Amino acid sequence: MLKIFRQRNFSLLWVGQFISIIGDWVLFIALPFYTYSLTGSVLATGVMFIVSTLPRLVLGSLAGVYVDRWDRKRLMIMADLLRVLLILMLLFVRSRDGLWLIYVSAFLESTVSQFFNPAKSAIIPLLVGEKDLLAANSLNGLSDALTRLLGSALGGVLMGWLGFSSVVLLDAGSFLFSALMIILIVMPIRPVLQTTVADAPAAEGFLGVWRDWVAGLKLVKGEHLQLMLFIVLGVAFLGDSMITVLIVPLVKVLMGGGAQLLGWLMMAQGVGGLLEAYWSDNSENASHPGESPRWGWF
Repeated sequence: MLKIFRQRNFSLLWVGQFISIIGDWVLFIALPFYTYSLTGSVLATGVMFIVSTLPRLVLGSLAGVYVDRWDRKRLMIMADLLRVLLILMLLFVRSRDGLWLIYVSAFLESTVSQFFNPAKSAIIPLLVGEKDLLAANSLNGLSDALTRLLGSALGGVLMGWLGFSSVVLLDAGSFLFSALMIILIVMPIRPVLQTTVADAPAAEGFLGVWRDWVAGLKLVKGEHLQLMLFIVLGVAFLGDSMITVLIVPLVKVLMGGGAQLLGWLMMAQGVGGLLEAYWSDNSENASHPGESPRWGWF
């Protein structure tokens, strides 16, 4: 599986995203803790999570339709550069009076990410062959688990030792690094040119997006399994969000800890994810006699 790293374009994307997602986890640990430290309010901390979640609910399905019409490499570069600026806004938050900047930054950064993430998923099949696509997706899963481990621990350490500004600078730098890696990617020439919104009048472009979005909703509604999956994931996401909001006052007030302890707790969740992947892989191998247990990523 690691042979796929010999493919330059995929390696550039993977390394860039590995660093970028570490930066995301670093900020994920520090920002709610910093918000709660400034305000002492669970409500204010919860609002921060709400404003960062709203774009997922409103744009999550619609953004993917637009991504299919735009140049994905250019979109990803622009999104990373925009997120550098949006994250740097947090450097100006020094007191409760600057709380609105946290909300604006969280909302806009999440909005931009709704376009970046589907572009990333859509560009991978263009960078690797069909036979390597499963390996590429598996390595992305490994990246998600490892970045949660490293980013959570690093976020707690940086917040505890160097303060919130160091976390902001690291996350902004990780987006800049990601943009540089994507710039270096050489997109393969495709026989069929990608249709973009700019190729059609604005009205037709909007109507086309609307038709594709409605068609996607009808597809989900018509497929019982997909509809149930959406409902189950929605309920799970709601429950997880409630716990996420409460974990900061739990650590700071009830446990008397700081950001570093919060980082260790989130890191423990990452360990659980790695163990789950290992257990699932061993369970799969058990159904194939003669195969020895192995880590699922190699």
